[in-house]
Amino acid sequence: MLAVFLFHYEQPHISGGLLGVQTFFVLSGWLITGILAKEHARAGRISYRRFMSRRFLRLVPALVVVTIGCVIAAVASGSTAQIGWWAPGAMLYVNNLLIPLNHPSTYLSPTWSLAVEMQFYVVSPFVLAVLLRRGQKAASRVFAGCAVTMMVAIAVLALILPLQWLYFPGLGGVCGLLAGSALALRPMRVRPVLGVGAFAVLLGACFVSPDWTHKAFWLGWVQLSTLASMIVVAWLSSSPGGAFSSRPAVWIGQRSYAIYLYHVAVRVVLLSIVSLSASRVTLIGLVITLALAALSYRLVELPFLRIKRRYEAPISPEPDVEPAVA
Repeated sequence: MLAVFLFHYEQPHISGGLLGVQTFFVLSGWLITGILAKEHARAGRISYRRFMSRRFLRLVPALVVVTIGCVIAAVASGSTAQIGWWAPGAMLYVNNLLIPLNHPSTYLSPTWSLAVEMQFYVVSPFVLAVLLRRGQKAASRVFAGCAVTMMVAIAVLALILPLQWLYFPGLGGVCGLLAGSALALRPMRVRPVLGVGAFAVLLGACFVSPDWTHKAFWLGWVQLSTLASMIVVAWLSSSPGGAFSSRPAVWIGQRSYAIYLYHVAVRVVLLSIVSLSASRVTLIGLVITLALAALSYRLVELPFLRIKRRYEAPISPEPDVEPAVA
């Protein structure tokens, strides 16, 4: 999350911050597929209506508030061109297609990755229900095979397609989601030394990898970060006590969706009203973003999360964590 935040705030030396997106895609695929697999194991089926109801109640309320706020901010500052089609695109979850079509946005630019995830949510329950007929191990092999195929395809297509068509429509994101899904269906234990090493790779990649406009980003760095993210997620999820269950991790995880939604818009507004150094804008933006995320979680998200729990299984309730992605 921090790498993505610093990348969007254009901090120097964080050229590969966008690779943090892969970690969130892997984490999201792991979490959502794990929830669906548990439901299938318990009930023998996956309720698509209940699943999409839970996704709607978790994701849409905060998105509506942010979109309305961004439209108001754009109109007030006379920068409506900076939001354009992105407001309706955000609500329809199609903004991943607007960047390649040269319809950029500043306020709502993070919503491209939300579109990729929602499109995955729409399809994955059907695919998973079919694959699980042959068992979780067989389903995991299919997802892993598709993830590897996607990694190879990304490298090949990087030599052919304009780079904006590779990541933003979802090729890199789908690669991470598939990898996370494979891990959820066939958990693996990771030794601490390997987990720490994978984390070090991810951290180092944020500083030494080229940005997404360089072909080398697609010819190895995306693939490496996806594999390293799998190892880190496997390590943390299987470690004693579970790092994901620590109080700081839970606090950030519950508010990560709102943090992701607000942080770019906060920067845009700050830059329009103050003239400060990048480091000061980053610090002020972080404080404001965390405050808005805390308010969003309490005033907007929690009321709908209470409704969402009506659609959850009593044996294995779904966590209130939404892995946000850039």
